[in-house]
Amino acid sequence: MSGLMKGMNKVTVRGGAAVAKRPSPSPRRSNGQDAQSVDDAKDRQFVTALARGLQILGCFSSAHPELSGTEIAAMLGLPQPTVWRLCRTMVKLGYLAADGEDRLRPALPALRLGYTLLSNMTIGELARPHLQELAEEVGGAAGLAVRDGSDMRFV
Repeated sequence: MSGLMKGMNKVTVRGGAAVAKRPSPSPRRSNGQDAQSVDDAKDRQFVTALARGLQILGCFSSAHPELSGTEIAAMLGLPQPTVWRLCRTMVKLGYLAADGEDRLRPALPALRLGYTLLSNMTIGELARPHLQELAEEVGGAAGLAVRDGSDMRFV
């Protein structure tokens, strides 16, 4: 009986039977979690599975266009079976594509997630961070111009 009760927090007696209460799950801190994640775990409106799925999509970049489930699990500090289930769901929904070697990459439907934002941005808003980086790198000014006949106009 003591092995059965191991990990139980409290034992109460109801109608002659002992009922053990498990401790409430404490928020796990994996390698990638911070104080915000712990706060989110306490928020009843926060959907952890959705957050983890979005974190998986965030792992892909131009430096990492394709990843394996093992690589994603290591990047996020999540258990590999959890990552596998989330990735399988996203493959079924079309957000990830799998090749024959267990490598995953974002699929075309993933573009819809950012398209609305990008389609409503002006060229100036899109170019500003790149121009700022260029200006800082060369220690000068950078601007964006378009051709207007034989003239150039700064945008």
